[in-house]
Order: sequence, then C-alpha cells, then structure tokens
Amino acid sequence: MTRHLCLCAALALICATAHADSVVGKYSHNGAQLQADVRSGYKGPGVVPADSGSDSHFLTALPILGPTATVSANHTQLPGSSTVAKDKAEGHTNVDFAFGAPFGTAPTDTVHFNLQAIASAVDAHNLAGNPANAQVTDTGLIHFFVDPFGVAPGTHVGDMLLDPIAPLAPFEFARNVEVFQDSISIATFGPGSPGGLVPLFASHSYEMVANYMVEVPFGTDPQMFFDFTSHLLENPLILPEPTSITLIALLGLILPARRHRRSK
Repeated sequence: MTRHLCLCAALALICATAHADSVVGKYSHNGAQLQADVRSGYKGPGVVPADSGSDSHFLTALPILGPTATVSANHTQLPGSSTVAKDKAEGHTNVDFAFGAPFGTAPTDTVHFNLQAIASAVDAHNLAGNPANAQVTDTGLIHFFVDPFGVAPGTHVGDMLLDPIAPLAPFEFARNVEVFQDSISIATFGPGSPGGLVPLFASHSYEMVANYMVEVPFGTDPQMFFDFTSHLLENPLILPEPTSITLIALLGLILPARRHRRSK
C-alpha cells in the first residue's frame, strides 16, 4: 500500500521596490545555518544498533555565496531479512532557503522543508530474525541570529510566517514545526495547526525545526511526504522611508493533501 501526502502552500508579500525584504540578508551577518537529518531502520524484539542508520548534513547560507542554498540528508536501511524485495526504511530530508530582495529574486526570505518517508515492512525481519516495524524520522532546521544592525536591541524587525499543517495520516506519529528563541521553545505548530506569525527581535537567535516521523507495522507498505514552507517577513514599521510602501498584500494558497497508491 502506498500513500502520498503532500502539504504545500504559497505566500507572497508585495512591497515597493525600494524596500529590502530579506530579514536574514539584512540583519543576520553570519547568514543562516541549514541542517538536514534522517534516521531510518527497523524495530522489533532483539533490535541492535545495526538495524538502523542515519545521515546528517549542514551548510551556511550567505548572500555572497548565492541567492539560494540547499542541504539534504538521505538514508536507506534494509531489513535483516525479507522475502519481499521492496522492503526498506528510507528517509529524505531537503531544506531549501532563498533570500528575499535585494539579495534574491523573491520578495521575502523563504525556507522550504521537504520531508519524505518510504517505509515498507511487508515481510521485514530485524537482524535477530524477528518481525519488525519500519521507522523513519526526518528533521530539517534553520538557525540565524538577528544582529542589531541599524536598529536598537529588542526592535521588532520582522516575523516568521508559518503555513498550516495537515492532520496526521495513518502511520504518522510526528508532523510539527517548533520555533526557538535563544534556545528556548516559544511556539509549536502541530498537526491540524492553522499556522501563524512568530515575531523576530534584534539581538536574539532563532531556530525553526521541522519534524516528521513515520512508523509502519509489520505487513504494511506506505509511502508518505510532509511539505512545509515558511516566509520571513520584514517589519515595514522599521523602514527608514515607510511612506515608500505602496501596498502590502499577503496571499495564502493551501493545496489539499493528495494521496495516491503505488502497486506492490
């Protein structure tokens, strides 16, 4: 059995061309750190460390390195034994970041998390020879510090705009986005959340973490995805020439979840 679950949203901020919309490009002199992690494997009685594995990668996004940055992690774990060739626990995490104007082509900074799980346990057994569940955990992360460049510490420089999150589908155990300020959790958006705004203040660090976890029991074969997009919007109230703003429009488009089957 295969399930394809996709959450996708598009948002836009329309401002005068005189306005530089990039929060990270303007206020984070060390750029944004992106990280992608995957852990996948099989669980069951007698499980050992070799029944699972992981992958992790990170990089720094800076305007001088280009208007976009991408980091990915991928791991495929085969069961200890199986009579079904397709049995595997496979995870893919992609974190894409794009600078807003004037460092990039889009109006605002955008971070896109694409978390995928392909978990099949039709006849999977772990290394101990016992029936096993397939489990995949994907994590995507962006971290940046808002420097007080041209503004006083504590100034509200912008907001994180987070998309809605679909409810959990069968076999999904985690689907959420958590935001940290100075390593302290300040907001969590879980399954069914309508999304929202998280304010950004100068002289503070911020981290957004997207988590996705799937566990399928012995005898099943689904495939699932979690797509999530967030925009970083500059606060127009701190512009040196606020009268230059002619229009601010925020548009949200939410595409419904889609599922399709793939044959065994």
